[in-house]
Amino acid sequence: MQDEQSSETYDMTPAPVPPQTAMAESVVEYAAPRAELPDRALLVPADHESPTKRCGFLLIALIFLFCPAFKFASIQVPGGYLSWLLAYNAPAHPGVDQNGYQVGGKLFADTFSSGTVPASPYSYVGWMWVVTKDGWFYPKYPLGLPVIDAILIWIGGREHGVNWAYLVSPYSVALSLLAMFLMTRLAAGSFAGFVAMVLLGMSPATMILANNSNSHAPCLAFVTWGALFVIWWWQHGGWWRGFMGGVLLGYAVTIRYTDGLLLAPLLFACLTRVRWRSGKSWIRCGVPLLGWAIPCVLLVAYNYGAMGAITGYDTTNESTGFSWENFAAKWQFMLSQMHDVGLFFVLPLSLLGLLLLVRWSWKLGTFMLLWFVPGTLLYTSYYWGLNTHGVSYLRFFLTVFPPAIFAVAWLMHFAERRVEEMAIPAKRQAAAVALSLLVIVGSAFLVKSISKDNLNVSACIAIAAVIALIPAGIIGSGAGVTRPIAAGVVLAIAAGVATYQNVGGLERDFTINANLAYVGEQVYSTLPKRNAAGAPAVLFADGRQLLNYLQFKGDYECYSPDAFTQRGGRQRIRKEDQDAPNPLQGERIEKAKALYAGKSDADLAKECDKITQTALKEGRRVYALVTRTERDWFRKTFVAETLNATKVAWWRDPVQMSPVAKTALNNMGAARWWLGYAEKRDWELWEIRLKGG
Repeated sequence: MQDEQSSETYDMTPAPVPPQTAMAESVVEYAAPRAELPDRALLVPADHESPTKRCGFLLIALIFLFCPAFKFASIQVPGGYLSWLLAYNAPAHPGVDQNGYQVGGKLFADTFSSGTVPASPYSYVGWMWVVTKDGWFYPKYPLGLPVIDAILIWIGGREHGVNWAYLVSPYSVALSLLAMFLMTRLAAGSFAGFVAMVLLGMSPATMILANNSNSHAPCLAFVTWGALFVIWWWQHGGWWRGFMGGVLLGYAVTIRYTDGLLLAPLLFACLTRVRWRSGKSWIRCGVPLLGWAIPCVLLVAYNYGAMGAITGYDTTNESTGFSWENFAAKWQFMLSQMHDVGLFFVLPLSLLGLLLLVRWSWKLGTFMLLWFVPGTLLYTSYYWGLNTHGVSYLRFFLTVFPPAIFAVAWLMHFAERRVEEMAIPAKRQAAAVALSLLVIVGSAFLVKSISKDNLNVSACIAIAAVIALIPAGIIGSGAGVTRPIAAGVVLAIAAGVATYQNVGGLERDFTINANLAYVGEQVYSTLPKRNAAGAPAVLFADGRQLLNYLQFKGDYECYSPDAFTQRGGRQRIRKEDQDAPNPLQGERIEKAKALYAGKSDADLAKECDKITQTALKEGRRVYALVTRTERDWFRKTFVAETLNATKVAWWRDPVQMSPVAKTALNNMGAARWWLGYAEKRDWELWEIRLKGG
């Protein structure tokens, strides 16, 4: 049997496969390639939060930001952050920067261009405008904010749109804080998000700029929401998230050119998400960059077509105003301003947090560093701002505050996470009770001494008991109690001191803007809009403050009386080095030199009279807005013998500046003369007519 079995031979050759079956197997083998891997998502090792907690904190954040003030049972309930900001808001501003943005927006609403050709070489044109070779004037600033103002004018018309433009900044800040909350809670939870939101909102730079109709607050909104959408796309994908993030960051460039530096963190997010060997992944990860490029390309095309330059700053040489020499001269000043004003009490924590964040999540940490570091270094090397204290200098750094505050909130959250929950020994609880009693006694005496006996014993003990909760909570409770107490102390110091120190600035700006808005309403309600031929009235008024605003408020052909004096001419031609960066364009200075060369005050007064006579003969109305102290000088200098001047309206500023506001105004140094006056002024509006007319 065994021999027979061993003698058998077996054919090991596989049986022939029919041709059709072989082809089918071959098709199956080559038709099933390896599945394409998804893009590399951002993984953030954050703690899980229940939907209830997330929705609850979101509701609290929305109430904090947008709750209006209201009355309940004859009790006035204060509103949220936005309501508080709007209490200091008035629809006017005297600044030259604001003139460039807003008058440019009004022109864009009418003509889809921010450019204009003045009626006369002596016409008032804001200092932040540049002239082209063919005589057109454009704001040197990018087009983004003027377009926003134009949209509001399209929606509300001149009657409402002009006033709505002054709401852009406060609403932008409120939206920025909401983005700050949502961004921070992605990594550190909702409580940390609320802390970050309050820290950003109560920064002196944020508070003051929230009612300033320039570019900083709107740019902050576009930057924060753009970064938030990019992070959402980085985590969850979805081309629309990436495209929206890119568009928002790109539009920020159309508001402030230097925020083009945010291309660095955007590019980093795209490169760390892409699958390098997948063409489709490259396309998906290029969507945010496409969104960023669209507004930037449109801006460059507009600038080049209008001004023949990539940016308006090229015409003033300010785009070359960044240097190592400036950085070496200003870095200490920058740090002092950032620490003492911009990020008061939290700047060291922010720097520590940014560095530790890289260790916790190298992608998210690098993103925040690329957001914070380049912009900070760039503006430290800028030619302008040395020894210009406070918000006037720190406004340039506003859009780099969010990553620094993000790092502070994250650091406070994860410092507590390292403290493990543990059973509290009885000895520790007893020590907390004893310490609390000692703190209550000591604090009661301290409070009574500070109050100079204005508080009774019960009130002093109550305040001392609240103070004693801090050491009691830290020593006698677990880590879950320690974090909110510690964060609350930091938040109270940073926000409380900043608010206390900047109430004067808020009241100063409100008083100046409210009085200016009242002037604008008086002029707007008195002067005719245009004559039958569609020509505007002629208005003579102070170019330092009034015309910057009145050019936006109404349709007037504006002239400053100073433009018809040698003193005013000298202000236009002051510049030593034509190649050095300077806010005033060199070409405008050369044109002013040629215009004023060889002319005396008498010659210039004749030029003024010629403009007045021509306008009156064309059937247009001519007005002069002066203070009571300027009235006699203006009539003597510019109202010729062939003219009559009739007072048609007069009023006094309605709002008196408070003592703290006056202090804040005086602290601005020479810049205060460009903004307003501490005392009420008496105004007179005169109409100038031909004698016998």
